[in-house]
Amino acid sequence: MEESAGLPHAGISTIFGLLEVLDDLSGREDIFKLARSLNYELDDLLPVMEAAEILGFVQLEEGDITMTGLGKEIVEADVDGRKQLLKGRLMCRPIFTEIVAILRDRRDKRQSRGFFLELFEDHFSPEESERQLNTVLDWGRYAELLGYNPDTEELYLSEEA
Repeated sequence: MEESAGLPHAGISTIFGLLEVLDDLSGREDIFKLARSLNYELDDLLPVMEAAEILGFVQLEEGDITMTGLGKEIVEADVDGRKQLLKGRLMCRPIFTEIVAILRDRRDKRQSRGFFLELFEDHFSPEESERQLNTVLDWGRYAELLGYNPDTEELYLSEEA
């Protein structure tokens, strides 16, 4: 796994919620003011903003958060449009391209959760590996890129991936 810093721990629905709030605020806001208005501690909002930034939906600079054109596009898209845009952004992230490549190489397009946790543990603690995999699954499942079967504890490629 390349992404040594890892993914920020933020649910995809929380990221989209942030984008919708920003859209209501004309696409730009002071991050401290935004945190106060949302009744968030800045430390709790930072991972959400960082996740939106690495996905290309916002820019963070000099204490401000600004929605990008892609952020505006995803806010205005319907659910299927959001999934397609997100899938495209995820496939720009090494952690996702590596997981997809591993699954594509498997005859049944499936691999155990434990396999990926071991892979992540080359770069992260066991606890952080678990959090990273949960974030990957949250984002990847929303985008219909990855699936997960809790009964067999296997990740698999979604039909269109």
